[in-house]
Amino acid sequence: MAMRAELCCYHCGYVAASVREEPGKLPRLIPPATGPGVRVGPNREPRCGRCGGPLYVDDVEAIPDEVAAMPRHAHAAA
Repeated sequence: MAMRAELCCYHCGYVAASVREEPGKLPRLIPPATGPGVRVGPNREPRCGRCGGPLYVDDVEAIPDEVAAMPRHAHAAA
């Protein structure tokens, strides 16, 4: 079963990115449609692109296998 979550900033509350993990694959970091997103550097923890604050994982949800297998544009209809 796939999982989806948001990376939120402790300092300003900004949703810096979404994380999607599917079985057998590495997690994907998905930037927001607008805004600065997340700062990622070599050997550093991800930070808020807006204020530089630390991030935490929020709104973790499981995605049923049949929805995860659908093309991305079809998710809105499901």
